[in-house]
Amino acid sequence: QAFIDSVSCDGGGDAEEAVEHALAAAREEHAAQPITRVLLIGDAAPHTERQGDRLRHHDHVLLTDYLREADLLDQCGVPVYAFHLGDHAEASFRHIAETTGGAAQALDDPQGLIDVVCQNAIDDIGGAELVAEYKARYSS
Repeated sequence: QAFIDSVSCDGGGDAEEAVEHALAAAREEHAAQPITRVLLIGDAAPHTERQGDRLRHHDHVLLTDYLREADLLDQCGVPVYAFHLGDHAEASFRHIAETTGGAAQALDDPQGLIDVVCQNAIDDIGGAELVAEYKARYSS
């Protein structure tokens, strides 16, 4: 809870985030040591350029893009749970989540993030029955 309360959105300067890089890193991690899901949190949409395009405000070419990485994570069976601050990232984060079989929501209430993290961890440990017990005990 303390971590969530410490997060603020105060404008980092550029409008788009390197979401493609984060998703690629998760996929590479999965190849080395299987992971069960990805938690993505951001306040800006991913780069809109596609693989092979030069980034508008940076001097390099994208080696991949977020659409491709979402498809590849889906092929690996790794869902992405995406939380966005503000409206700028909503559509792209929702697309990533839907493509991979995860879920997306606004991070306007820290309890939503806490519930997703807890429910996914509990599912890994004890399956659906334990998740149902968590929901019965802690969901409002």
